[in-house]
Amino acid sequence: MEIKKGFTDIEVSKLVKADWNYKEEDENQTKKLIENFKRNGQVENIQIRKLKKDKYEVVNGNHRLDVMNKLKMKKCHVFNYGVISLSNAKRIAIETNETRFQTNAFKLGEIIKEISADVNLDELEKTMPYTADEMQNMIEVLDFNWDTFEDDGVEV
Repeated sequence: MEIKKGFTDIEVSKLVKADWNYKEEDENQTKKLIENFKRNGQVENIQIRKLKKDKYEVVNGNHRLDVMNKLKMKKCHVFNYGVISLSNAKRIAIETNETRFQTNAFKLGEIIKEISADVNLDELEKTMPYTADEMQNMIEVLDFNWDTFEDDGVEV
């Protein structure tokens, strides 16, 4: 049965990873992604393209597919591009993976600090893309008294 173009649900068993995926494997990030799925479910869709024989290649979401398989999920939410060329699939992967906005480190630190009033950093580390030490550093930068900072003129 043909899966419709656009947003739809699909059996995870019909999806195959892109052997051309350029995103690195990272065991620690995978563990955090697993914990995110357990905590929040699938909150980002996977993007796919139609292959032959009722199979669909993952254009964006290969690591999410890995996690879905580890968690033995049966279905997932996808955006199906239908039949598109490999070149177009690669272009879409780069566009959707890499078109990201810069993070405001101070605002991020403020949010981490606010959350850490309710949830300790060791617990946050399980699902956040930062270590507890990195988050503590973000918080400490906010608390730093810049008025007492003296510039020694030495370039780093």
